[in-house]
Amino acid sequence: MFPRKQIAGLALAALAASAMPVARAQNSSSSPELDQLLDDDGRVWTFTANDFARSQSSNGFRWTSVVTKDVARSTDPQLTFIGLRVWEALARFESGTLKELTLSLYNRGDAGTMPEDKFLQLLASIDKSVTGWSGMRGSGFKSEERRAEVEKHSARVKELGGSVVRVFDENEEFWIVMADPEGNEFCVLSAREGGM
Repeated sequence: MFPRKQIAGLALAALAASAMPVARAQNSSSSPELDQLLDDDGRVWTFTANDFARSQSSNGFRWTSVVTKDVARSTDPQLTFIGLRVWEALARFESGTLKELTLSLYNRGDAGTMPEDKFLQLLASIDKSVTGWSGMRGSGFKSEERRAEVEKHSARVKELGGSVVRVFDENEEFWIVMADPEGNEFCVLSAREGGM
């Protein structure tokens, strides 16, 4: 089980390109919200693939492969988490059990371009929201271990044809903005301490 505080650090990682996959519980509002699914009881981590598919289909989750049933994806435009728009949610399964939830809170390809100052405001807003939700303040992105992890993943992306757009390395924060071979930009960053 992953209590709220353990998954708090992952929400900011979700901002990158892979963050925290998510499922959403039924609620009385017309807008899908993932908050109820990621509550303190940790029940979400006991879902089987079939249970998840049944309970989350109304939130737009569909199998990426109906044969393997190892990843369910939602791009429901009404999907939210702690009041923030979720552009994409992925639920990954191993041996039929939910193992990872990834939420993407900003996808340039879907949301459009954003000036750097607005992007930094979005990061601060997400940090504030996740801190309020989890009751735990994350640490800064910057540490030698996290920096090495980001650089390792960045090197792998370059091997696959990606390119570095710019490197953010200031005020205790470090991440790399990259572009795939088609020019779509995304961030490579490490989960904050206190996460999984």
